[in-house]
Amino acid sequence: IADFLSFEDIADGYTVANVTTRFATARIALQGAHVMTYQQAGHAPLIWLSKFAKFAPGKSIRGGVPVCWPWFGPHASDAKLPGHGFARTVPWDLVDARVLPAHRLRLEFELVQTDATRAQWPHPCTVKNIVTVGQELEVELVTTNTGSTAFELGQALHTYFEIGDIRKTTVGGLENCDYI
Repeated sequence: IADFLSFEDIADGYTVANVTTRFATARIALQGAHVMTYQQAGHAPLIWLSKFAKFAPGKSIRGGVPVCWPWFGPHASDAKLPGHGFARTVPWDLVDARVLPAHRLRLEFELVQTDATRAQWPHPCTVKNIVTVGQELEVELVTTNTGSTAFELGQALHTYFEIGDIRKTTVGGLENCDYI
């Protein structure tokens, strides 16, 4: 899949997967399995990334599609723990990469669990972020409880869209849905 996928070190200890398909390009940081950019061929970027984004191990990226896990916002009982959880600031492994029909590339990332992450989240589980790049961008965040005890979980894909003029922006697909 060398025609579709390459890797680039953009800072010391900071690797990005560069995806190029017939229909789009994307950049995904291995730290946080963070989709940094997505752009359809011949179109403006869909995903916004701040020109002031910093790329450093252990630091979150401003923009893109951050993974908020295992809580969203501040931690419910410990204000010292990072807002939106730790998943966006730790390494993820690329465990599978494959070309799909219609010139799409599917990348499956898995959260690397360490003593430090288990200290913040002691529940046995696997966490995957599955990113498919093609004419559309698909991102799936999947948590599987591998233990025998239930746990409460908060997770989100906190997407930043590239918007030229918010007054000209529309959102489709919410017909017959409840929303705020």
